[in-house]
Amino acid sequence: ELKETVFAVTADIALADGEISEEEEQLLNDLYGALGLSEEIALKIIDVMLIKNKG
Repeated sequence: ELKETVFAVTADIALADGEISEEEEQLLNDLYGALGLSEEIALKIIDVMLIKNKG
């Protein structure tokens, strides 16, 4: 399944500026829940994308 990939691509776009707004945070919270991902996996993906997009 591509659930982690879907979340990672969405997180990458949402965090492209290296920051997370309240709206982006809510979107990602809703998405990981809808995809059935654990909070632990979602946070790991977000951490990686923040590092990637730090610039």
